[in-house]
Amino acid sequence: MDDVFETFGNGLEKEDYLRFIEYEDQDGFYFLKIVWVITPENNVLHWGYYPPSCFKILLFDPLTDTFLSGAKTQRYAFKSYFKVDLENFEPTVEEILPPAVRNYDYAGEIGSLLVRIILTVFIELGVAVLFFFGKKVFLKIVFVNVVTQVLLNLFLNWIYYQNGSLAYGMAYLPLEFLIILIESVVYSILFTKTAIKRPVLKAILYSVFANAASFAVGILLWRYLPFAF
Repeated sequence: MDDVFETFGNGLEKEDYLRFIEYEDQDGFYFLKIVWVITPENNVLHWGYYPPSCFKILLFDPLTDTFLSGAKTQRYAFKSYFKVDLENFEPTVEEILPPAVRNYDYAGEIGSLLVRIILTVFIELGVAVLFFFGKKVFLKIVFVNVVTQVLLNLFLNWIYYQNGSLAYGMAYLPLEFLIILIESVVYSILFTKTAIKRPVLKAILYSVFANAASFAVGILLWRYLPFAF
């Protein structure tokens, strides 16, 4: 018990820590050893390693010697964010906390998604310039690139939302290969209807080089600018 307290006590008094262990929840929930001491300067609770999928927040006030239990709360994403508003909260006889409401930064997520899509499209169009494609072909490349990159990044974003950065990284390369295959086929069809010499070869080469460039930049962003993901 002493080892557990030393590891997870987080500065809490041992007597108060034992109170958490002895607490009996009416819905059968039990204490998972980890506590946070909340202050006005430090009011963020972070559980980064194997958090429970269904949980309750249990607040202990040592000044009144009372527990306040939250409602059942379910994780909704790999990185789930919640907010409990205690600013105007006054405990009642029921000793129930205000609900933990979802607090995910969807606006920031959409913003970073758009940045990645725009950046990858511009990179691949930059590669297209090096191939000296004509105006009509270039416009077709713009359309195909926008469609494939939007679909790719939306799917990668969904993987990140549901399963985290590790799954994102593992899926990135196979999906890039799939995009190369799709674009090679589409560009081969489009290029054969133009005056481009050796259209199939150029379609494959462009797809490989363009996606390799955007993939390399994507890896660098993921490694050095994680806030963009």
